[in-house]
Amino acid sequence: MFKFIFYPLLLSLLVFAYTLFVPLQSTQEKVFLISKHFSIESDLINQEIDGYYIIDRKECGYFSTNHGMATFFQCDDDQYIIANIYGYCLFDKVGETITFFSPLEEKICQISNPGYPFLLKEIPYIYVTKTNGMGFALYNLSGKMIYQQEFNSVITSLSADKDVNTLVSTLDGKSYLININGEITFSIENHSQIKMAKSNAIEINGNNFAVCSGLKPEIIEIFDKNTKSKLKKIETNNHFPYQIFMEFQHNRLYYEDKYSISSIHLKSFKLNKFDFKGELLDITFSNNGNLLLLSEENNITYLYLYTINGLKIYFNEFEESIDNIAFVDDYSFYFRLNRSIVKISC
Repeated sequence: MFKFIFYPLLLSLLVFAYTLFVPLQSTQEKVFLISKHFSIESDLINQEIDGYYIIDRKECGYFSTNHGMATFFQCDDDQYIIANIYGYCLFDKVGETITFFSPLEEKICQISNPGYPFLLKEIPYIYVTKTNGMGFALYNLSGKMIYQQEFNSVITSLSADKDVNTLVSTLDGKSYLININGEITFSIENHSQIKMAKSNAIEINGNNFAVCSGLKPEIIEIFDKNTKSKLKKIETNNHFPYQIFMEFQHNRLYYEDKYSISSIHLKSFKLNKFDFKGELLDITFSNNGNLLLLSEENNITYLYLYTINGLKIYFNEFEESIDNIAFVDDYSFYFRLNRSIVKISC
């Protein structure tokens, strides 16, 4: 009788002690610490640029995550700014011209077009949407127009691959694939109860594209870019009335779900989920498929780092808002906190 009681009791005490004193590891042993911290207003340095930030279309800056700020620009009250790693566009809310600058503030070109510029994160081209949103023009970084295209409805989403095949979705539920010559090579239409094409994505270096459209039901369709054949159709349980996050990475399509990011493998069609609290703010990916995710709930900002297989290897919460998250390498990333850039490494 004594042995019968003693051994379960001893096992329970060991489990309790292990739980109390040994920290749980979510994955491989990695410790993330602040490796660099500098003020946006710090002295400018002449170093190789590997990061940038933008605030409310009114301010942007470029920097070296190892050394500090390289350039810093704030626009006037009647001007706006957009940016990517290739440079930034300066434009007026009501104006006739758009000016493109390099990250080092060198004026590259001026475009005569009364529209609104749009820069994709990884594409060295400038899109200019019409003021009514029912068309766009494509320019190279030297300011030369490649082509222009008009539609019968307002553009809701636009993405492009490395060959500048451009995928455009419109409010009336239609989507178009347009090549570098301005030719429409494929089009589809949504047939949900409430028609609207709200989000799309195209693989930068791959052969697939996807469109999220409709309400009741919301449908995600994945296509082969070359054959135009449909690979997968997903009816989600979501009823988002707005543009959702969608992006291809590492042979997977990632898309916004309720309190999570879902991913579907393009060959096995296996599903995976990456949970977060509150409202999704931003997502970015590393070269090895790690996922950095930013969300917010009740004025608390949450930052997660997941591996490609869904293992959470970093988590932090901030009472102050952070933004402009981006990877430096697979296990180093940065973000803006107030008037500072913070780099985290392991």
